[in-house]
Amino acid sequence: MATEISARPRQYWDNHASRFKNKILADAFGLRPPYPEETYDILRDLLGESSGRVLDAGCGPGKIARLLVDYTEGVDAIDFSQEMIRVGKSLRSRDHFLPLGDKLTSPVRFSQSIRDYVGSFHSRESMSVKHMGEDNAAAFDAELSSILFEYADEGGILSFDLQTRISWGRPRA
Repeated sequence: MATEISARPRQYWDNHASRFKNKILADAFGLRPPYPEETYDILRDLLGESSGRVLDAGCGPGKIARLLVDYTEGVDAIDFSQEMIRVGKSLRSRDHFLPLGDKLTSPVRFSQSIRDYVGSFHSRESMSVKHMGEDNAAAFDAELSSILFEYADEGGILSFDLQTRISWGRPRA
């Protein structure tokens, strides 16, 4: 007897991928955290001794395809978002960049009200009220606000120490 499969999570809805056609979202894609190194280890293990071709369907800017190309006869990378393809074409291959150093910045104190912090999530295309819907956005705002409340001061202000890693280098000749 077949069991009924529950609804797929929102990120697997057919219209989710269409968001990546948006230039702003495609340009910001590089700000996402990198895939863990284990991702590439798993993919290389799946290749086994084969050195055939790989199809990276929905490749985005091609980060995975670029790293797999050294382990195969070739990688065909396709994406229906012309914006993501544009971003991918603008990236330099890792072979063209000579890293010279990197540094963790000093922490910088930043404060923001819970309301403003929660509202900032809706400025992201994928979490806009338009895409989430009014009811889902209101539920998200309420849930996130309740989680953050214990970390805010008496005036509802959150304080963060922001820090990032900066890497630099130069193009190889």
